[in-house]
Amino acid sequence: MPRRSSRLEAKRQPQIAPQPKPKTIQREAEVEQCEKNKWTSRGLLQKFAKEAPLDIMLEIFTYLQIQDLLHLTRTSKELRGMFLSRSCLQIWRAAIKNSDLPPSPEDMCEPEYASLAFDSRCAVCGYGPCENIAWECRIRCHKTCARKYLYCQDLLRKLPTWSEGVQEMVQQDVIRFIPRVRTAKEYAIIGRYRWIDKGNANFFIPKVFNSYRLEFLEVKGDPEELKKWCKQKGDEYEKLRTHDIQCRIWHTKFKAQRERENAQERHEKRKDQILSRLVTLGWDAQDLQRPQIMQHPLINRSKVLTDEEWSWIESTLVEFVQNENVRRGHGA
Repeated sequence: MPRRSSRLEAKRQPQIAPQPKPKTIQREAEVEQCEKNKWTSRGLLQKFAKEAPLDIMLEIFTYLQIQDLLHLTRTSKELRGMFLSRSCLQIWRAAIKNSDLPPSPEDMCEPEYASLAFDSRCAVCGYGPCENIAWECRIRCHKTCARKYLYCQDLLRKLPTWSEGVQEMVQQDVIRFIPRVRTAKEYAIIGRYRWIDKGNANFFIPKVFNSYRLEFLEVKGDPEELKKWCKQKGDEYEKLRTHDIQCRIWHTKFKAQRERENAQERHEKRKDQILSRLVTLGWDAQDLQRPQIMQHPLINRSKVLTDEEWSWIESTLVEFVQNENVRRGHGA
């Protein structure tokens, strides 16, 4: 018979603690859950796009703004394929019309045109923001990038590989038909469509300029063909320039409207920040909403409030609110 100590040892069940879950696995599970939550709304949109009747889907999406369409197009491959299909062409046309943007030119599809008008990245360096749009060339381009990477007229004459034909194009005034990137104040509009060049501030896209140069070399030996070619390019450029002017006018109005909206947003944010700080000092929020207080020059401005500025204006505003409350009490 085994000893008592041996029997107790045999009956004793070892208490093994569960292995802790590795932190890396926990972290991966948390990330996976976050991704699921992040993609939930996107998945619903994809499901709607696949299952909804086409006429209903088109009717709904025609009320979207161009910026919304561009964002949705870049959301996933499925949505990109759907919005870039010909069946959704009327959606883009409706969005362009709703934004008061001039109609899409013949040489661009609607999504490309929308991207040119509302995206903010430079086509040369890829960085943004970039507000300089060369509507003639159909690109956005920083002025510094234009001077650095594009070719001005004087440089084109000096290129060994392109020397043939450039001087003749300048002499015969063919170069004026070529789309270009115009930099600051290089031209002015007098009357309706009269243009005045100011200095050598026109820059050409190498690929575009070279295609014109090669076409010119093919027809320059035949006066009749050259005349016909110049007439064709001149008519094309007139349409291009007319559309360019329309787009520039629209872009000026668009930027002004955007600046007004941004200024209003900054004004509301500043007002809320000042009210919050005054309430923290003990003032009643309802009393502070009176027009006499809200119209104070230090409050009624479109400038984001900083801690440094608040340290300067705090005593002035507190004194003003105190005096306003005293005046209101006497008036009552």
